[in-house]
Amino acid sequence: MDLIYLSIVLILIYLINPLKNEEKLLTTPFLSISYIIFLSYVMSVLGISLIKIYYIIPLIFLLIISLKRISFRTIKLNKISVFFVISISMLAVFEGYIIFPENPLNKTDTQYHSYKSHAIIEEKSLFYTTSEIPYVNYVKYPSGFHSLVYFISNQVNDIPDAFNFLMYFMLALMVTGFYLVGESIKSGLGYFTAPFVMAGSVFYGIIYVLYPNYLAYSLFLISVFFLIKYLKLRNTTYLYLFSFVLISMIYTHPFPVLMLILFILSITIFEISNKNYNLIKNYFIFASVPALTSLLLISKKMSKDIVSYSKSSNVLSEPVNIIIHNIFAGFGIFYLFTKHPVYTVALDNGFTFLISLFFTYLFIIGLYSIFKHKMYSLILFPVLLLFILINSEFIHISIPFFNTMYASNRMMYNVQIIMPIFYGFGVYSILNTLKKRTLRLGFILLTSLVIFSSAYMNYQIIPDYLKEQYVLSEADLNAFEWINLNNISNETFLNFGEDAGQFLPIYTSNKPVFYYSKFSSGDFSIGNNTIYELAKFIDGNDQYNYTKVCKMNNIKYIYVSGVLGELCSDFFKDMAYFKILYGKDNVYIVEVI
Repeated sequence: MDLIYLSIVLILIYLINPLKNEEKLLTTPFLSISYIIFLSYVMSVLGISLIKIYYIIPLIFLLIISLKRISFRTIKLNKISVFFVISISMLAVFEGYIIFPENPLNKTDTQYHSYKSHAIIEEKSLFYTTSEIPYVNYVKYPSGFHSLVYFISNQVNDIPDAFNFLMYFMLALMVTGFYLVGESIKSGLGYFTAPFVMAGSVFYGIIYVLYPNYLAYSLFLISVFFLIKYLKLRNTTYLYLFSFVLISMIYTHPFPVLMLILFILSITIFEISNKNYNLIKNYFIFASVPALTSLLLISKKMSKDIVSYSKSSNVLSEPVNIIIHNIFAGFGIFYLFTKHPVYTVALDNGFTFLISLFFTYLFIIGLYSIFKHKMYSLILFPVLLLFILINSEFIHISIPFFNTMYASNRMMYNVQIIMPIFYGFGVYSILNTLKKRTLRLGFILLTSLVIFSSAYMNYQIIPDYLKEQYVLSEADLNAFEWINLNNISNETFLNFGEDAGQFLPIYTSNKPVFYYSKFSSGDFSIGNNTIYELAKFIDGNDQYNYTKVCKMNNIKYIYVSGVLGELCSDFFKDMAYFKILYGKDNVYIVEVI
């Protein structure tokens, strides 16, 4: 993994960033990733290879143009706010360190994003041309996150480290984003919004492999910051930056973009009541122009897909009790964790219930205070988000793009992600009503205790819940290393479903028969046979027909992951049909004779 180019981009973006003081410093990471995403798309559309030095040249040109207005003497950082953001970010990163798996590819869903990143690194283009399955199935997915993976990776086997870095980087972005949004709403509020990142669903969402979703959430937060700052100061610099980030958000994930549309709608309703028509016209122009530009840029390559996506509807049929549970969990009322519509495992317990009661109290106080301060658009925004869920689940009015927001748990992530604003406003308002210093200090300590208790519950619950879904172990990594050391390449390995074998293309120069997208599409075939027939051959100790299927499909090697190796290693010990090349910790690499 190579962070040198990213560091250069951060420095150059900081120098040309038109904002001042701590805003200049804290917005630079968001503008930097937006720049990388935007330029990756521009170069890919124009057929220019994603050579990393090309990202630096335009910034140097812009720096030369901007040299006259750059002055380090006028920089006045609020050291307290910068230190606060860094401290909370470090705490969030530490929490991520104890929660996230050591290997980010442990989750089978990461196969999707790692394969897409693999193809981009190989061809140096977001619109790679390989027709090989499954890579061809992934090219249409927004590539914002994957362009960052490419930018900090030197080669394919850097992908796991790149994922790891970006997981922690996103935590820091979320903390910074909530601080800035809080400060834009009310001076001093950022100190109360940012810490709630440690108590929220961010860790669950990231570990659940919603990487593009949460990267786009961070871009959503900085977009809200720019928009609110414009509404308060009427400084169009914030609108230009808002437009720039919006383009990259569109290229990263659609759900936060739809959230931003609802946020703009909530502001517009309020501004219409105040007859601020010129203000509305300005931010509508700065929102619609980049949106249209981003779509026009990729129209030749993806116009049909965009139209098809806008008309699609992926809403799952869910029990009403699950929907109600997820609505409450979205707001932190009674529950902290949403439920999957299929895997309806209850993650909450008595302790999380007590924590949720405190969050519910803060949410109610926050709502009341926001209403009292006549910030009606902030109240209308979650109402609109809730309406989208209710419409999708019960009313079924066709709304282009919004009907793609499937499942109540995914839709309520959109509500959970903004809850730190309401919780923080609740704490801020309560502290302002407490006159005695001891009471104020006591409430700050109580709030801190609840936040750290919630973080501890994240640590207690999330890893244990997801461990059963982990597919990649240290033993598998050792086996991959053995494959590389013994120069086995360009081979197709027979593996057994969504197991560690599906990550062979990331760690080695080989590919598996089965992988996530193949299974998720209902394809269990291997030639004219299926994985179920192979399982029957193993159960029946039928090595002859098993190897016959392998030879018919030109398969020379078999990858047996730990779980299966523990159950059926004896099957592969028949030397008339197999030769065990590697066997350690129940992981086997078998050659078909």
